[in-house]
Amino acid sequence: MAFNPDKSTGKNNAAANENDNWKAAGFLNFYLPAKDGSRVKLGAIPLKDNKPREKALIEALKADPEMIQKVMEHLEVEFNVSEQSEGKAFAFL
Repeated sequence: MAFNPDKSTGKNNAAANENDNWKAAGFLNFYLPAKDGSRVKLGAIPLKDNKPREKALIEALKADPEMIQKVMEHLEVEFNVSEQSEGKAFAFL
């Protein structure tokens, strides 16, 4: 039998339903151009009101649509390959 949060009971269920800290107030979406001239969404970063720095960024972007250019000027992008090394494998396997 699997845990089903929709059917759980008890006082913790009410508290869980009231917790919306996981909700994003906005998103930074990333796109790359496609060969046909359209754009393809690469990914998104959720921005939350309950994190002061992210809230400040949300407010700045809402107040000034040109602010996204300032964000782009300061944005650093890094690529990391996700490789599992033998040294990081579980010892018992």
